[in-house]
Amino acid sequence: MNRRAPTEQVRLEFAVLSDQDADVAADDGVAWKVLERILHHMRKDRNSDRAEINGGNGCVLPIPATFVLNRNGVVTWRFVNLEYRQRAEPDDVIAAL
Repeated sequence: MNRRAPTEQVRLEFAVLSDQDADVAADDGVAWKVLERILHHMRKDRNSDRAEINGGNGCVLPIPATFVLNRNGVVTWRFVNLEYRQRAEPDDVIAAL
């Protein structure tokens, strides 16, 4: 299995940013804190440790969001949806580039 980052698998002419600890997501209002009682249920009843799965930041989950920034770092397009199964359409993202 190839575990290289997606940006290492293909050559891109632009930066792809990641927010592993959800710090930027929290600052920008596109993250939510999981209640302790839910985390407890997940650990006890589902044997699922969010901190382990999320690399240490188990109590914060991102809201699906896609942002396109211009060369000056200004957001020129965004897609944010609380319904995690709905994501930005690739054609819409490409059109925004």
